[in-house]
Amino acid sequence: MKGRLQIATKAERRLWVRLMRAWHLNHEACRMEIATQYTRKYPDNVWGWVVLADVLVTLAHYKAAHRAL
Repeated sequence: MKGRLQIATKAERRLWVRLMRAWHLNHEACRMEIATQYTRKYPDNVWGWVVLADVLVTLAHYKAAHRAL
């Protein structure tokens, strides 16, 4: 697996926490928006792509989820 698996900065940690809160509260629109924002800002963090793929599967966007992974 390429990419990093750890949070690198405080700004990244804040965005990750927002994403996890939205994920646990099942706020689909927020999860999609924040996951997209996260992967754009931090494309090297593998876990952002995993979360984005999960959101896409929940929304039945299977091909896009596959591309994200």
